[in-house]
Amino acid sequence: MSEVIVSKQDVNLVVSESEDNSVVVSPSTVSSVTINTRGPQGPGGVMGLYGSFIDTTDQPLISTAAAQPITINTTLENRGVTITSNSRITFELAGTYKILASIQTTNLGNNIAEVNFFFKKNNATVADSNTRIDLEPRKSVSTPYHGCFTIEYQLTVATNDYVELWWVSDHLDVTLQTIAANGTHPESPSVILNVAQVMYAQTGTPPGGNIGDLVVKASGTDYDTVWTDAPTVDKLGLDLTAAEVVSTGQIAWNAAEGTVDVGLLHGTVNQLGQETQLLCTNSANSLTIYDGMGVMFTGGNASTLRLEVQPMQADGSLPGYVFFGIATQTIAPGETGYVTTFGKVRGLDTSAYPEDSILWCDPVNPGGFVTTEPIAPQLKIAAAAVIKSDAVSGVIMVRADPGQNLSDCHDVEVDTSQDTDYLGWSEDMQHWMPFPVQNAAPRSITITEPQAADNFTLFRTSKSTTLAGVTSLVAGVSPSVTYEVRYAANRTASGTVAVPSSIAANTTTGSGATIQNMPIPSGNYVWLNITATSGAPSEFNLSMAF
Repeated sequence: MSEVIVSKQDVNLVVSESEDNSVVVSPSTVSSVTINTRGPQGPGGVMGLYGSFIDTTDQPLISTAAAQPITINTTLENRGVTITSNSRITFELAGTYKILASIQTTNLGNNIAEVNFFFKKNNATVADSNTRIDLEPRKSVSTPYHGCFTIEYQLTVATNDYVELWWVSDHLDVTLQTIAANGTHPESPSVILNVAQVMYAQTGTPPGGNIGDLVVKASGTDYDTVWTDAPTVDKLGLDLTAAEVVSTGQIAWNAAEGTVDVGLLHGTVNQLGQETQLLCTNSANSLTIYDGMGVMFTGGNASTLRLEVQPMQADGSLPGYVFFGIATQTIAPGETGYVTTFGKVRGLDTSAYPEDSILWCDPVNPGGFVTTEPIAPQLKIAAAAVIKSDAVSGVIMVRADPGQNLSDCHDVEVDTSQDTDYLGWSEDMQHWMPFPVQNAAPRSITITEPQAADNFTLFRTSKSTTLAGVTSLVAGVSPSVTYEVRYAANRTASGTVAVPSSIAANTTTGSGATIQNMPIPSGNYVWLNITATSGAPSEFNLSMAF
């Protein structure tokens, strides 16, 4: 069949095409006929919940003084409506339901019996739900009176509510009876119960919810939906071609970068998985951190739990590990903003830097960059690479590597180093450490205005070491310094005497000292003790040869 739309001036008629595809149109003065082929069958309405149940037992009345529930022992078919505890019609979902019960009653007595049926909801009697029936007396001594009555009721329930049909009579001769089948008819159950949902809260959009909430399934049951602001999904698909620009709290697919854009505060956008940014506070009192400026760690705020940063100083006055990253927005003094430790920073003026060049932290201008590697002791921090050189839309790739001083390496110990020492591996100590150059000038220490009880560490041995000579020299007015040299593996111990108590009084060529208890074992500290002074010594020098 096709739909036929007939038009003539202001007349519009809609008729149907006949089965043989011919079209009959009247009146005959119609000027035009348009035949539109009927579209596909649309979907049906949403199926409600229902249940069909029977009871195939006899249910005699137990007492005329108290009502009793009607029981059900068989479920024929159901969806969302079940029988629990033998008598409770239980609803999986909230809604409005129609209950229709057909009850087969039998009166075995000689008197008219009054029977009352009513509903209980969650064990509370439903007001105005009673139906009274009067049963005729039995027909004869062997033939009781049979009566079948239909009770219909409609009520609204919440999820997991239950409803029961109760009954009571003034005669114990009344029974709800199942009548057996014979050759002409099937069995008559004592109770036939049908439940159908006529109105339910799950049609269309459920009530409630707030702006921005979503409707999701609340359980595995069909049509059980609720509003939520925190849905759980197996996966989330984004439009790969939308090219959306995100703002704070939004996400969208970034086809150019092949990842998800996440909108952060202050207009900052994070390319998920390709950038690392942290919200920091500018702790400088009067210095603004500009977009694209290198910053260093200066502390933390226990109240806000944010790191504090300032423009990076790379002149060598601070260790390299204070370098933190590059600002991805302008941050005023005391304000917060994002710092990129890894990833791209866009929209910069990079016109002064060639593309593919490396940006080193500027040792002269805090926060700035140069393309020439600085010279020690200036910090050599390669902070970023230039991807695009442009005065407006420049792009750099940040990799916040603070570099490392030699002394910061895990297997290097240089605390006892002296001028002209070289760095060598100590098998005993299992790390790199300073060694004196063999046959080099003697190891020497000069002490200004020496005093009794002065104590100075000279060096630590990395291998077994023998002193070849010790020379002392003193300057001042009638100066004299009494000293000794000791060694031990533990610096706090009294140690072993290497140079016994000696007096330095020579002010011109120096004087030698006695050496004993050689060699000094590997891994021992060697130190100088000044035990006494006289006159007015202004300087004391001690030189050691190996």
